[in-house]
Amino acid sequence: MIPFKISVIIPVYKAEKFISRCAESLFSQSLDRIEFIFVDDCTPDNSIEILKSVAGRYENSDNRIKIVRMPVNSKQAAARNEGLKHATGEYIIHCDPDDWVDNDLYEKMYHAAKDNDYDIVTCGYMEHLKDGKREKSSLLTFEKPFEPIQSDRFFFPALWRHLIKRQLIAENDITFYPDVNFMEDFGFVCRALYHAKSVGHVHSSFYHYNKTNDDSITTRINSPSVVKQRIECLNRLDAFFERHGISKSVLGLLLRSKRDIKDLFLNKSDLKKWCTLFPEVARWEFHYSQASFAYRLAYLLSHHIGLWPMRMLLALKK
Repeated sequence: MIPFKISVIIPVYKAEKFISRCAESLFSQSLDRIEFIFVDDCTPDNSIEILKSVAGRYENSDNRIKIVRMPVNSKQAAARNEGLKHATGEYIIHCDPDDWVDNDLYEKMYHAAKDNDYDIVTCGYMEHLKDGKREKSSLLTFEKPFEPIQSDRFFFPALWRHLIKRQLIAENDITFYPDVNFMEDFGFVCRALYHAKSVGHVHSSFYHYNKTNDDSITTRINSPSVVKQRIECLNRLDAFFERHGISKSVLGLLLRSKRDIKDLFLNKSDLKKWCTLFPEVARWEFHYSQASFAYRLAYLLSHHIGLWPMRMLLALKK
């Protein structure tokens, strides 16, 4: 049997409003020899029935579509890990069931990877908002895989825009951190980029990122349970890079993410928590933030001489 070129992993949970559009865009891909692994995370709605109905309208669907059911609802990390177990393609990419893709996206990504022997290929994307869409064409491009992790520029390490060689994943035992169901892509992609030797980019076709889904976990980004998972992911990445001899002080991508979480506690009642959480952010914020000098100075000093500089600044902002 001719091996698959790409495995697309799609975790499915409460996606009945969107999965038809997603599945149609996947089954209409111009690339041949592509498999789709739908992981049913015990979804309580009609997502799987709708999926099967759409699949029935396409030829050879039985040969390229796998529907794997989790024994219990296990959430994102476990569902994606289960998808990895069933993937047989030369390259692996993920797609979320409320999103969709241009019909030639995977063909372009695959040929970019094969023609240049890239370990990873990234793609462009469009955000679809309730009030319209915004094209994200000015993405950070880079020649060395580890570069965006060390960069102070914004980088979006989404799973669905990274086509990754399956051999790279297998040889380095890259799996999703258990129980980290938000930022699970962040933890996975950062480790893949570290181990990769080469990377390329395709920005002429797009992944369509749907931000109109009110049930998405991204709408709960600052809830206590999700914040706890975000902190756990970054702590595990710190430990990973420390084992490989890389100081957390040079990991700009992680420092920016830590700053975003840390500053959720930047108020009078939580200042002690703010100060003790990811203290390494203070120096990064002082040097790279676009905030005023007074703010950056108070931010830095409060981690060294006591909280009074930031208390004063917060009081002045009233």
